[in-house]
Amino acid sequence: MVDIDIVVDHLDETFIPDTLVLGNIAKNLKNITKTISEQDITDEWKSTVHTLQEKLLMKKQVPKTISSDSLHPLEIVSSLQKVIDKHPDTTVVMDGGSHEVWMGSYLNVYRPKHFLMSDGQQTLGVGLPWAISAAFLRPNEKILSSGGDGSFMFSSQELATVAHYKLNIVQVIWVDKEYNMVEFQQELDYQGQEEGVDIDYIGYKEMAESYGIKASRVHSKEALDAALIEAYRTTEPMVIEVIEDNKQNIHLRDKDELKKY
Repeated sequence: MVDIDIVVDHLDETFIPDTLVLGNIAKNLKNITKTISEQDITDEWKSTVHTLQEKLLMKKQVPKTISSDSLHPLEIVSSLQKVIDKHPDTTVVMDGGSHEVWMGSYLNVYRPKHFLMSDGQQTLGVGLPWAISAAFLRPNEKILSSGGDGSFMFSSQELATVAHYKLNIVQVIWVDKEYNMVEFQQELDYQGQEEGVDIDYIGYKEMAESYGIKASRVHSKEALDAALIEAYRTTEPMVIEVIEDNKQNIHLRDKDELKKY
């Protein structure tokens, strides 16, 4: 693995590049490209790439057994992917949390500078303020902001700003009533024990409506698809409260299980 960046990234057991190339990224890529001569791709390497593509497609498949009254994370990603494929100018903004790993791993975004995330910093509460900034910069493009109920509540009052300026934002809230990433980290590190991770449920749909923002609460993929279609028919803001089944989220850090999943 070759890491091309302007700074040395934090190295850990999941990120150990063989080579670091530091400096101006554009210039370094041009210089590296100049040194590469044309060569045939071997059948062995074609086979390897094909195998990796198949594995990625399998990981994106929604499990056959899912909850009837909540959405598997991959169902949510699938619905969001469908709308982004139709509207590739969408700017996707993500808050911190478990949902960020699902989105960062499996969602395709097609435009440079249209995918904003704090990555390993896991900064809670940045999603909606970033979306507001993006909406002011790109008033004619849809801004899709994604956050868990935990991270969303860090800056939920900014819905007042969204409503006041009638910003072209659709806020998707993944609701599982937990600080879920903290929860599964505790369970894995402390023999199944967890503390201080439960969140009292409030009606996010009703909260948004109290600001004068149209809102929807969904329990199924079909309902989420319909809500997203409605959101994209207008430049008015909308909040979509998605009831999430988070049972598979623990595999986001359980590396052995994740390899099978």
